[in-house]
Amino acid sequence: MSDTIDMYRDLKELRQLERQRLGVKCPKCISEQPRRQPTILLPGRVCKVHKPWYRDTRPKPTDAEWNAAMEGTGWTQGANPPTEQVPA
Repeated sequence: MSDTIDMYRDLKELRQLERQRLGVKCPKCISEQPRRQPTILLPGRVCKVHKPWYRDTRPKPTDAEWNAAMEGTGWTQGANPPTEQVPA
């Protein structure tokens, strides 16, 4: 496999994990359209299913909050990610 394909697969996995761990169901979808699956919103994102649009008002998570939510997945964010020891 090429490196680009592997990179996009990893990116897809990261987006799925973010939705699972940081996402919330849109409250407008739940109240206005209870029979459909609600949109999963990340902090600051907009649900465009209904008018007027609903924006998730949670602030973007800090690096520490993001790292705490993604703990155990191998993904880190911020200035001091763990470094790998490369043998010389």
